[in-house]
Amino acid sequence: MEQRSSEATVHLATDSGLLAILVPSGLQHRKRDFSWWTRQDDLLAEANAGHVVPIETGQGGGYAVRVTFDEPGRREQDLSAQSAEFWLQVDKDEEIAIVTGEDLSFFDLDSATTIWVTPGPYHVTVTRLRWTEEPDDVAEDVLPDYLVYLRPLGRDEVPPLLDYIPDLSSDPL
Repeated sequence: MEQRSSEATVHLATDSGLLAILVPSGLQHRKRDFSWWTRQDDLLAEANAGHVVPIETGQGGGYAVRVTFDEPGRREQDLSAQSAEFWLQVDKDEEIAIVTGEDLSFFDLDSATTIWVTPGPYHVTVTRLRWTEEPDDVAEDVLPDYLVYLRPLGRDEVPPLLDYIPDLSSDPL
């Protein structure tokens, strides 16, 4: 079921060990290529073009992802494990979607959670959180596995260029 908002927490299950934040209009040219996202060079090219933010989980399973425009709070900072920098180029359709790698095969985004944003370039920081290290009696609400923080790219700011897809594995450090 499509959710329209400017912030969301989504629970996803993947067999491929990949989650993604994407700009659907930027990936239209991949619509008939069902395995493009399994080729590292193609995935890297789309990430560097600002069309997709791949989140490598290291294994299949269920994951919670929070996408927000709010800077990480103290609790999230204290439990951050590792982060990676990306960017997205949001076109005039003003939408980004939160999906699994498997969703990239058939490009069926009808059930994807959609975030609506102002068109333009965005700096994206993905942080894996170690929420399991938090004492149960301290946490009133459980943190997600991944925090995705978006902010508009500054005028003089250059989008990050990746040499490889960062490993944000949920495996214990």
